[in-house]
Amino acid sequence: MTQDSITLIGRYVDSYKEYFEVLRNDRILSMVVNPLLATHGCDDMKALMGRAKGDEFITNAKHLLTKNIKKFTQGMEAETASTTEESAPSEDDDIGDDFLSPEERLEKSRLSARVKRKIIHTSGLADRIHAAVEAFFDQNFDPEVVLKEQYMRMRKDCSSVDWARVKKNETLYISSLFDCLEWWMHCRKEHKLVFLVVPPVLACPSANGLQECIFSACTWFDNPLRQSLSDKRFEMAVLLAVNEALLKCNVPTEEEAKEIVARAVAKYDSSLVLDFGAESE
Repeated sequence: MTQDSITLIGRYVDSYKEYFEVLRNDRILSMVVNPLLATHGCDDMKALMGRAKGDEFITNAKHLLTKNIKKFTQGMEAETASTTEESAPSEDDDIGDDFLSPEERLEKSRLSARVKRKIIHTSGLADRIHAAVEAFFDQNFDPEVVLKEQYMRMRKDCSSVDWARVKKNETLYISSLFDCLEWWMHCRKEHKLVFLVVPPVLACPSANGLQECIFSACTWFDNPLRQSLSDKRFEMAVLLAVNEALLKCNVPTEEEAKEIVARAVAKYDSSLVLDFGAESE
């Protein structure tokens, strides 16, 4: 066996461990911001891993979510604490109120109320984050009710849903139907602190398939005739070809990809003729 083969096998082993044995923090975080996986998914983890390891996994997941929420609230907490220290009234402020105008007394009262609210907010922020994480994991998430409400909001037909599997709490099947982004857009006010972590996590694509499709589409433009296209026209033609496939909501075959690219090129060939004709006139 050559050294290259040994190296390749080693990479396969590492990849297997990465995907099936060791869960990275980014994957755990993407799991726990999904309400379905943070509730029923965690129950499945206990069943698969055993209660002890399952509880340990959930504890670590909660710690990871708490840590990421603190990243987003750290600046807020520091700013609040700084404002509180600078704005806090001194003990001497109570002396001489009789000499203040009504407007000054009103402003002083408002300042004192704002400072008190900020002190409460700063001192209890860690407790609020902890309570928010616990409430998110302990929420009553009924898949059947949630899916029906979500389909109603989205005006989708739910006749194709196998409700028997939903009632059995088949997490994998339910997750194929559940729209996590739509749920957060509707329920984010109920979990405001947890929602701070959601946008950057959900914005990450689960795979780079779209990028690979774009690269594949680009190869059909890479020939001596197409290389004369300007950068702007090249980018527009590629986007036009890729978007046509996306709008159909399926992955085109190689022959279909060729046809899509050919149509995109033909459109720009005709536009070049029109542009040339306009310049001649």
